[in-house]
Amino acid sequence: THPVIDPDAPRVEEPSLPFEGDQHAQINNVSDESPLPYGPFPQTEAWLVEDGQNQATFPSAILVQGKPVEEFKLLKKLFPFVLFCVVLIAVVLVIITASKKQQSSPRDFALFVLSEVSDRSLLMNRTTPQGQAFDWIVDNDPLHLSPADDTFLPRFVLAVFYFSSGGGGWTNCNAPVDA
Repeated sequence: THPVIDPDAPRVEEPSLPFEGDQHAQINNVSDESPLPYGPFPQTEAWLVEDGQNQATFPSAILVQGKPVEEFKLLKKLFPFVLFCVVLIAVVLVIITASKKQQSSPRDFALFVLSEVSDRSLLMNRTTPQGQAFDWIVDNDPLHLSPADDTFLPRFVLAVFYFSSGGGGWTNCNAPVDA
């Protein structure tokens, strides 16, 4: 035989969690009323059941009830959107970082172009005329020519000539004026 649930038997509720209010008021709360769920946590109900053979009463038919909380429904709906946004931001950051690493600076491009006509070690040495001309044409040239420009290479050659002839002493490039 199966135990019979007595609907008129008092119900015993579980004690509340510490953050649900006064814990001592909830312990051993026996009530005939249906318990009201509090927050997102379900309440556990137990009924006293009479056993017909042993004439004993014991708790049985534990029922877990809980009312869904609207905030959790909203979070559950928003989670895929938030996750998509986070993944999208991560992908964009990775792409931007990778593209920055692959981009060469104008200085690197100029070094590549000029290494066709001059030794790379001379271009990188700032004490040589080639190194001084390289630094000037990349960093200080008022025309800011692109290394792909047709006049870039002739301008570099003239800058090498200027620095190899002690260019700092040049004050006037015009013919002297007779007075």
